[in-house]
Amino acid sequence: MLNDEKGRASGFHRELMASVYRGNRLLFVINTVLYLLNYSMELAFAYILKLIIDAASALSLEDLVHALIYLVIATAAQFACGLALRKTTPLFLRRAVAQYRETAFGRLFEKGIGAFEEGGTSRYVSALTNDVAAMETDYLGKLFVLITLVFVFFGAIIMLFMQSVILTLVAIAAALLPFAASILVGDR
Repeated sequence: MLNDEKGRASGFHRELMASVYRGNRLLFVINTVLYLLNYSMELAFAYILKLIIDAASALSLEDLVHALIYLVIATAAQFACGLALRKTTPLFLRRAVAQYRETAFGRLFEKGIGAFEEGGTSRYVSALTNDVAAMETDYLGKLFVLITLVFVFFGAIIMLFMQSVILTLVAIAAALLPFAASILVGDR
């Protein structure tokens, strides 16, 4: 009986999470692309900074002008992405939370009075109160950031490899040293 109740609870949870994206996939994709473009500018700024340093080292005014043009373009692109995200992200969140609540209310109203005598009403109350707030701030609010940080991480590793394979390997080893140390002395 306990496994059956857990199965119903996970099915209910899956249905609620699916409702977040139902009819909202296009906005999810648009937000993901805008976040990726916005965070890609961070990689572009790092590359442009390298170009500026190289131009200054070579005393090349022409290279410096090109780097500054790239800087203006990257800044304008990041500004445009930021403006678009100010419109699309709240719209996605609003739709997602509304659909989540609508699904929870719909399931709540499908039940007869007798169904609440069996218990399990706390799942619906939680879905309508605590879960909505947690989902909006913790899950949905950070979902795009997580996706883009993974993208930027791999982008930075690729940029490092393009500059110097040896330097990249040293940087990765240096980053892994604290993990290795904690694993080695962690059992004591």
